[in-house]
Amino acid sequence: MEKRCKSVFKIFAVCCALLLVVMLKIVIFDKEKFTYAASKQHLIPTTVKIYRGMIYDRNYIPFVDGRSYILKKDDGNGKSVRYNVTKRYDERSLARHLVGYVDAKNDGASGLEKRFNSYLSGEGSYVFSSIGDVNSNSIKALPETVKNDGEMQKGIQLTLDYHIQKSAENALDKCGKNGAAVVLDVESFDVLAMASRPDFDQNNVEKYIKNGGTELINRAVSEYNAGSIFKIVTAAAALENGAVGENFTDFCAGAENIDGIEFVCNKKEGHGELDFYSAFAKSCNVCFYDLAISAGSDKLCDMAKKFGIGEIVCGIDGEKHGSAEVGPTRCDTANSAIGQGKIMITPLQAVRMTAVIANGGVMKNVNIVKGKAFDNGGDGGFYYESEKQVVSRDTADKIKDMMYLAVAQGTGRTAYDKKLKICGKTGSAQTGWEENGSLMVHGWFVGFFPYEKPKYAMAVFLENGQSGAEAGKVFLDIARGITE
Repeated sequence: MEKRCKSVFKIFAVCCALLLVVMLKIVIFDKEKFTYAASKQHLIPTTVKIYRGMIYDRNYIPFVDGRSYILKKDDGNGKSVRYNVTKRYDERSLARHLVGYVDAKNDGASGLEKRFNSYLSGEGSYVFSSIGDVNSNSIKALPETVKNDGEMQKGIQLTLDYHIQKSAENALDKCGKNGAAVVLDVESFDVLAMASRPDFDQNNVEKYIKNGGTELINRAVSEYNAGSIFKIVTAAAALENGAVGENFTDFCAGAENIDGIEFVCNKKEGHGELDFYSAFAKSCNVCFYDLAISAGSDKLCDMAKKFGIGEIVCGIDGEKHGSAEVGPTRCDTANSAIGQGKIMITPLQAVRMTAVIANGGVMKNVNIVKGKAFDNGGDGGFYYESEKQVVSRDTADKIKDMMYLAVAQGTGRTAYDKKLKICGKTGSAQTGWEENGSLMVHGWFVGFFPYEKPKYAMAVFLENGQSGAEAGKVFLDIARGITE
């Protein structure tokens, strides 16, 4: 009997030991496996389609949310409820005029959303999971989760830099005026930022359409009177066509009579005798009247076209051509020399013109989309590379020096920064229109930095900014935001 009890005890001990081993295996080694299996029994999955692909900056920072959709879900009692997972746009959205917006069907209605709608209409899905009870009914008091199937990352990658874009928008908001700012990479001519003000709410576009306001207009690609920033083109035409000798000087008395019409200078009392560099730095109108007439209207018009004025740059939604038209008379030529008359330019064209000078006279293709995001098959034909020599290296270097002098000692002093070494040109463009009883004058500042090896080119346009001085302040604010 005692022997039998010992045998039973041994068997019982072995069973307990085996049971302990199994329990340890479940608790320690198979914990995650059984936890997942248990939780899965109580999850109620609902698969939903992604409406839109992503739009990223050059570093894959998103400008939109790819999970934007309204989910219709059965609440367990036979009733359909709407569940808003997230909005595609929110109050922090950047580059709204460029990105554009979608319509009620979540199809692209403007901007890049419209242009690349076929690539942004995603095919991936999300699994929306709620926790259920023993009868598979959702427990509303418990949290719900959303998990994607890996397709969310698809979309398009832009050349824009999120942080530079934010600096540009913050500077315009701080200024408080309507206008635009565009930043280019001097080496590649990629668009790093494109900002337009006033801004708009991408989730409430109908109100702007009904009110007939101008909030939806992308001012970065709209055309405006060029004003004195066009003197860059006039200077290039004069240098390339031999209108400027080594010992060139001109005398400004404050006005000049051309074929019976008086053309005034920006300084009523006149600048006196000036050399070419000082005339540019002080933006002397009289000197540039003479230079343009000496070079000829055809040469001035040809140079404007070489810089790309009068042509579409990127084909962005709403982009205008501008105008390089110069009339045949001496008066037409003088008027065009300082960016008045029929000369029209977009901020995007203006920054490209400036980048040509910064890049030694070479123009490259301007890109705004790098390609499909996370696609190893290539850029999808979105990105184009080309270059051409617009003016000689010698001409570009001379204008570069003049632009540096304009900021250090001339009309562009509001953009001066000893560390940044900005080269620039101001512009005050008369429109012929009145607002609140006063003449509207647009303000421009175009330039690049640093002087030794330019990296960034920028154009700032302020609608009715009255002068280029205020635009120069915005330029400097953005430049500091980029470099800090």
